[in-house]
Amino acid sequence: MPGPFDYEHGISLIKEQDKFNDLYQVNIKKELANRLGTPLTHINFVNDAAGFMQGELFSGAAKGYSSVLGLTLGTGLGSAISINGSATDAELWNSPFKDGIAEDYLSTRWFVGRYKELSGETLTGVKELADRVAHDKSAQQVFVEFGYSLAQFLIPIIKENKAEVVILGGNIAQAIELFCVSLSEELQANKLIIPIKLSVLNEHASLIGAASSWDLNRQQTEKITNEH
Repeated sequence: MPGPFDYEHGISLIKEQDKFNDLYQVNIKKELANRLGTPLTHINFVNDAAGFMQGELFSGAAKGYSSVLGLTLGTGLGSAISINGSATDAELWNSPFKDGIAEDYLSTRWFVGRYKELSGETLTGVKELADRVAHDKSAQQVFVEFGYSLAQFLIPIIKENKAEVVILGGNIAQAIELFCVSLSEELQANKLIIPIKLSVLNEHASLIGAASSWDLNRQQTEKITNEH
């Protein structure tokens, strides 16, 4: 589940983010347990971006790296940081950025809003916009601007965490060829040479990450039990 979310108790705290509005303050853990007929202890929650990163660490693009920054770019901005194989939610979506927060500039609604500013047209999402790039200068400009914004957002985070690689996932990342030039130019202008990789596992990353996280939790519990 994306945040904000009470992961221990399974309660959604998401509101006014154009997603999951009807789940606000719903105890999803109890709802799932009741509907599946399973004990509450059989259900754990992980942040979707952390799950994505854990999956890529387990068997994807991040495997073999010790310091990794991962972003999921889509309806919202998901972020995770991994140090020595353990992924955690970085909660960067509401980081101060430009005239607002990061998610204002690095999500689907920015693409839709910026294209409307330039063209006067309202599109449904990034895929529709990407389909117009070949013949639409406004669409081209939107992707170029996004690449610069993404780089500007990444630069201080990469430096602070000494990241070795950046892994991108989510629907927007599938259009990376349309913003990779401006992204690379801005990173290089700030003397940052770092590999930017696409998710290998795609939509399966979070599922594999959740499964591997469950296994890690089981191993940790067994270790503690054995020690006592």
